Amino acid sequence: MAVTHDVRPLSDRRQEGIGPQVMFAAALVAGIATWIITERTFSSDHALALVATLLFGLAALAALVAWSRGATGRHRLTYWDTAGALTFIGIGAAALIDPEQMLRLIETSSTGNQDTRIFNR
Repeated sequence: MAVTHDVRPLSDRRQEGIGPQVMFAAALVAGIATWIITERTFSSDHALALVATLLFGLAALAALVAWSRGATGRHRLTYWDTAGALTFIGIGAAALIDPEQMLRLIETSSTGNQDTRIFNR
């Protein structure tokens, strides 16, 4: 008995294109720019905390885009992959924050004291 199969793509799912790659590159550029600007404007205590927060926010944005697009091909880079990579990089940036830095940040923000120690200039 012969089994026939018509020749067509196995899935009718939409291909992503270069959107996830562009989003990942833009997120990394934004993270590096935030780090540089924060280092020059605020004290170094704020830099990694802001970069980690930015990366987590961009990962959430990538996850929302992936969720709104639905299922995609398995063998291509997707927005889910971008969200996961940004989350891992954010976790790495958060792990580099010294616990003493976080205590100083929380102490400064909880007292409500807008001390000039925060700024380098």
